[in-house]
Amino acid sequence: MAEQRWTEEEKLACLRRELKQREYVYPRRVEAGKMSRPKMEEELSCLRAIIADYENRAQSERLL
Repeated sequence: MAEQRWTEEEKLACLRRELKQREYVYPRRVEAGKMSRPKMEEELSCLRAIIADYENRAQSERLL
């Protein structure tokens, strides 16, 4: 099977979908006592930082 070549834009879109999913799921996990609020905030913050990195990469890709 040939390796898929994902563009930075495609990876960014995937990350944004994942963030939306986590923003929906994580508060419910906190309410259910399955995740602490600090851990939720840490995880969401980290994913937002990754998205920011990919936004920069995608911008660079568009300039090429």
